[in-house]
Amino acid sequence: MILETEEFVVFSDIHQQAPVHALVVPRKHIGSINDIGGDEVELMGKIFAVIQEAADKLGIREAYQLRVNNGKAAGQEVGHLHFHLLGGWKCRINN
Repeated sequence: MILETEEFVVFSDIHQQAPVHALVVPRKHIGSINDIGGDEVELMGKIFAVIQEAADKLGIREAYQLRVNNGKAAGQEVGHLHFHLLGGWKCRINN
C-alpha cells in the first residue's frame, strides 16, 4: 500500500508497465468513466490531489503518465474505475 485516504487507495500494480506503476482507486464503486454521475464529480476532482500526493511519495512528481482504460475493447480488465500512475523513466532532454 502506497497511500490510503478515506476515499482512495493507491497501491503497486502487480503487472508493472513502467519502473514505477501504481493504481489509484476510489473506494466507492464506479464501474467506468461512463458511470461517473453527479455524485461522483466532486470525488473525481479529489482524485487528482491524491495522484499528486502519490507521485510525491513515489518520487515521480516531475514526470509521470496517467492512464485510464474505459471498456473491455480499450483494455479495461477490472470493472472498477482506476487510474494507472506510471513513471520512473530516465529521460534526456535535448536542447
